Amino acid sequence: MIRGAAFDLDGVATLLRRRLFGVGVNPVIALGDSRPVAIELHDTTPERQLDVGRIMTVLRTIRLELGVIDVPLIFELPLERLADLPPADGLSRRALVVAVDADAVLVRPATALRAIADVRDRGWEVGLAGVGRTPRSLPAVTVVEPGVIMLDAGLLAPGPGAELLIETLTMITAVTQANGAAVLATGVDTPERRSTAVRIGATLAVGGAARPTMAPLPADLDSSIGLFVPPPRLDPGVGIYELAARRHDHRLSTKPMLVDLSRHLEHTAMTSGATTMVLAAFQHARNVGRTTAARFARLRQNDVQTVMAARGLREAPSELVIGIERGDTLIDEWILLVLGPAGTALLAARDRKNLVLRDRDRAFDWVLSYDRDLAAHAARSLLLRSAA
Repeated sequence: MIRGAAFDLDGVATLLRRRLFGVGVNPVIALGDSRPVAIELHDTTPERQLDVGRIMTVLRTIRLELGVIDVPLIFELPLERLADLPPADGLSRRALVVAVDADAVLVRPATALRAIADVRDRGWEVGLAGVGRTPRSLPAVTVVEPGVIMLDAGLLAPGPGAELLIETLTMITAVTQANGAAVLATGVDTPERRSTAVRIGATLAVGGAARPTMAPLPADLDSSIGLFVPPPRLDPGVGIYELAARRHDHRLSTKPMLVDLSRHLEHTAMTSGATTMVLAAFQHARNVGRTTAARFARLRQNDVQTVMAARGLREAPSELVIGIERGDTLIDEWILLVLGPAGTALLAARDRKNLVLRDRDRAFDWVLSYDRDLAAHAARSLLLRSAA
């Protein structure tokens, strides 16, 4: 929850201009009643990209010289610069939001997820910027579980930039109902864009048509961003099946039922298109036969984002191929994950390694879940195993 805040925005802007920091400020308002709830910081230099040194100087100036302690501050940084941020202690923990580009997260997922977990450990809240700009940005929201979802400005204007509007609306609804993330609409420059932001589920806004129209609330009001607790770090030794079995009862079946379940889930992804991601683990590369490869090739033809993992797997019809290391618990697991705007699905099974004459008689303990939080944990667990 984000509550109203008392702060002198003009005073902040004037001081930053006098100090020649090259940093501008905008109020972030609550769309329900237009009260100011946070400050957005942005670069005003030709480079249009903030650096950590200036950010830290500005934060200390705002916090220590102006005494703006409890007002959340939101700014964007490139993903590769997260490691440069020092601990946020002394700068009002949990009221500092660093946003990274949603499209960048799944390019090098293991690197990105480690950087995000590290910066959260140092007391920063993490947001995702540019959500809804491209199909890739939507599954990134599920994987990261950001505290603030910053919608791309193109969503609010009619035309090509708004083609993902319905998928983004669906995703926002599902995610916020699951974890309560704040949704910030950017580029709210006209009353029409403000109305669109409200319709698609944004609760906060920044832009020319998002100016405060109410007097700030009393300074003693708790105005921190009450964001959800960041997702816990994953134990690399824990398999995805174990994560699922901790929450849900498991069942026992032989291979044919798991094949049918997997194909059913893949089919649901086939009709969802580019905003959906399918992640699968097949134990060993020998299990990725022609039929399986053909199914994943069809998923890619339908613009579905795919990840395939197996021991010894080097090439596959997938955007990302993960080779499972020797001794990894995932070698004994059959995993299929579907991350879509409207919902998620996880099939997690563990091989009982029973002695059989036919491959179809292999037995598995398995869990089927539509729990979005569990799917996010499972996706991070698999993606953290990638070399990227």
